[in-house]
Amino acid sequence: MTTSKVTVNSKLSFENTEIFVGLDVHKKSWKVTIRFNDIEMKAFSMNPDPVALKTHLDKNYPKGTYNTVYEAGFCGFWIHRKLTKLGINSIVVNPADIPQTNKDKQFKTDTRDSKTLAKTLENKQLTPIHIPTVEEERFRSIYRLRNQFKKDMTRTKNRIKSHFALYGIEFGGWSVKNLTILRKKSEEHDEGFLILELLDMHDLLKLKIKQQSAKIKQQLKVLKKDKECDILESVPGVATLTSELLIAEVISPTRFESDDQLSSYAGLVPSTASSGEKDISRGITSRRKGALRHALVEAAWKATNCDPELALAFSKLCLRMTKNKAIIRIAKKLLIRIKRVWTKMEPYKKNVNMTTQTIIN
Repeated sequence: MTTSKVTVNSKLSFENTEIFVGLDVHKKSWKVTIRFNDIEMKAFSMNPDPVALKTHLDKNYPKGTYNTVYEAGFCGFWIHRKLTKLGINSIVVNPADIPQTNKDKQFKTDTRDSKTLAKTLENKQLTPIHIPTVEEERFRSIYRLRNQFKKDMTRTKNRIKSHFALYGIEFGGWSVKNLTILRKKSEEHDEGFLILELLDMHDLLKLKIKQQSAKIKQQLKVLKKDKECDILESVPGVATLTSELLIAEVISPTRFESDDQLSSYAGLVPSTASSGEKDISRGITSRRKGALRHALVEAAWKATNCDPELALAFSKLCLRMTKNKAIIRIAKKLLIRIKRVWTKMEPYKKNVNMTTQTIIN
């Protein structure tokens, strides 16, 4: 193992000085901008290596307090973890939350992006996103991979049905018995080898989904969150897949200081525009965790059929808005209840003393 030596000017010291570093990260290179005391010191390109960055900072700004920022994206959080391990204060931000001028948007370059990151970091204009632990990120990756396999399965099934229709072969369904019959029909057909390839893909994806589901159960036990799943599934409308999704994407209810922050994260709040005396609601926000919002809306539809209080709230809302708008409010209400039982780690209890005077917030 080789070790690198850093030559430092002993007379130069940035002790008690905040050094701010903006990183525009890419696969093959990083654009780096360094600032302190409202002065842009240097903008340059370097290899994607946290150790090399630390070496550069130690050599040119010895004993300084280093602060870095980069945008969340394809590279995940390994850079953040390495920088933190090297003693550097690192944050990761949502690209959509970085303040930008119209000029920045019209003339976008990697160097300009790194300069904007460094400047906004120095001005304390950035809000960092939550960084999951390695174990939490692993669980999220396993969960998302299973979802990708499920999407591939849907595409494969559609292709199989299309090929059966193309060759005039009757399709009988997806049971094991029918699949066996389909294979036999395909083997007897001149072009059946195409369908057999797709059926092999179907069987492989089915196996992969089953394996990922087993890994999810195993990882829940490693994280000691299997009990949390049981608590979440006590909420009306929340099934196993939804509880696993909540743990994968929300991770913990304590992440959010308020109900509104959690609702905003899930995308269950309206997009608004105010100017002067005008307040305009532009409908549900486009900022969301897509899979999470979809699951919560589906859970809300189910909950209105098994929870009297939510059913009454939904019927009252439907008197002044469409069902599709009303169910979004029920989904938000359901999410807040999920947060309550999750935080207290107590099973959900229906309001058996509910009256028709229930107030809709």
